[in-house]
Amino acid sequence: MRTLTKKLGIVALSATVAASGLTAITPAPAAQAAPSTGLVISEAYGGGGNGGAKFNQDFIELYNLSDAEVSLDGVSVSYYSSSGNLGASTELTGSLQPGEHYLVGAAYGANRDLPAFEADATFNAAMSGSKGSVEIASGDTVIDLVG
Repeated sequence: MRTLTKKLGIVALSATVAASGLTAITPAPAAQAAPSTGLVISEAYGGGGNGGAKFNQDFIELYNLSDAEVSLDGVSVSYYSSSGNLGASTELTGSLQPGEHYLVGAAYGANRDLPAFEADATFNAAMSGSKGSVEIASGDTVIDLVG
């Protein structure tokens, strides 16, 4: 599994997002994470490919904070606009080892010449750089929600 922060040698992606002038959707406090799975949203980046962006596309990074392997089979990632409308959703497969990241690439912005990354999965959500929410769920059970 990939981690964008490690692949690009960035100590803290949040600092990069802040320096870009864009607003990233910030992760929910750990207390809101579902302890039964250990799967959380560690980063959400909207506005990729727009003016001032550091990357050419949006992304959502998941993280397994548990001590056990987590199955991604049946887990979905969804993006909702600030008005609550579903922008896009995708089903994941595979598994995530303890301490591993899983990168879900979203829509590309207009500037495809910005730095790119290799995602573990993709979907076509055009995520806002300032508003909206990201959810991971298993069936009807929300695992983590950011935004």
